[in-house]
Amino acid sequence: MSFQPSFAGPQPDSRIDRTTFIRRAYLHLAVAIVGFIVLSAAWSFIGVGEYALDVLLAGGRYSWLVVLGAVMLVGMLATRLAENAGTTPPHLIGR
Repeated sequence: MSFQPSFAGPQPDSRIDRTTFIRRAYLHLAVAIVGFIVLSAAWSFIGVGEYALDVLLAGGRYSWLVVLGAVMLVGMLATRLAENAGTTPPHLIGR
């Protein structure tokens, strides 16, 4: 009786060591945080937040429903991209 799995897992064949993976993961996290800070500061100086608030308040009762629908659509798109990853995962394209 063999204790080897009879199926191949979803992991790629190329192996990277644990430290390289952790460094890449934290580098991606740091870049995402810095990008968020830069975008937030830029939008704050430009006044996008005030404009968006004015549009939402002037939109009536159902303006937040549009915002929630947009969040739902972005979530569905992200899930679809994550599930349909081919040979190269989309989140690791910029290695």
